[in-house]
Amino acid sequence: MIVVSEERGEVSLAKGLRLREIGSSRKLAQKLEEHFGVADEQSLPEKERLEITTAALVSLLFITGFWFSISQGLETLVTFDVPIEYQNRDPTWRSCMPR
Repeated sequence: MIVVSEERGEVSLAKGLRLREIGSSRKLAQKLEEHFGVADEQSLPEKERLEITTAALVSLLFITGFWFSISQGLETLVTFDVPIEYQNRDPTWRSCMPR
């Protein structure tokens, strides 16, 4: 939340229980970009980029492993014999079954 003091004209950011004073418009723009997720990727710390990259790779490996585990037996052909029973059939219809 952005808070503007009417008396002093100071701009502050409220997040959770903390209130931080913003001294310049450039810093305010940077904080807003960070909040809305439009900040440059270069502004992320190296540790955070490494964590995101690691999480993405682990997720990709997990999904690939899961995919291969469920797609292994798909070459098997399964057939089912399902009997069909007609009810309230018109008596004038011929039966296809041999007698």
